[in-house]
Amino acid sequence: MLANRVGWKCSNPDCRRETRGAATEKEDIISIGVASHITAASKRGPRYDEKLTAQERASAENGTWLCQSCSKLIDSDVHRYTVAKLKKWKKISEEMSTLDLEEVAVRKNHEDKELIKFFVQCFDRPVFKDRIYREGRMEDFDKAIEDTIIALNTGVLRTRDGSILKN
Repeated sequence: MLANRVGWKCSNPDCRRETRGAATEKEDIISIGVASHITAASKRGPRYDEKLTAQERASAENGTWLCQSCSKLIDSDVHRYTVAKLKKWKKISEEMSTLDLEEVAVRKNHEDKELIKFFVQCFDRPVFKDRIYREGRMEDFDKAIEDTIIALNTGVLRTRDGSILKN
């Protein structure tokens, strides 16, 4: 659950490293993430809080998802990586995960609309709508085809005189 709530990315906001990816075998994945305790599960562990019950220590509330490097880092310097800081990381990472989902959907939808508009403009010329004779001379037809291919390849739509219509 910890990994899913942060999109399988490290919860350190300065890291946000992906912690899961494809392995060589088609059926396998590689995970470099770890579920880490915010307060230790055992008395000798980092940031141990004796006020917590065993059930609270084992709960998802007391956990965060980190890459292996950040997991080692937080347990090596408990004065810098406090309970408050780790809880803040967890909260930020969960919020960032939600934003990642929302932004991708919005950005993708917007990009798709813009791309479709661009393609419509590229193909909105007589050569693609009417018979060849409407484009005039064969040279005009060839130029229209060339201009369209260039626009599709470069993302720059120009008029016949070379002025940029859309970039």
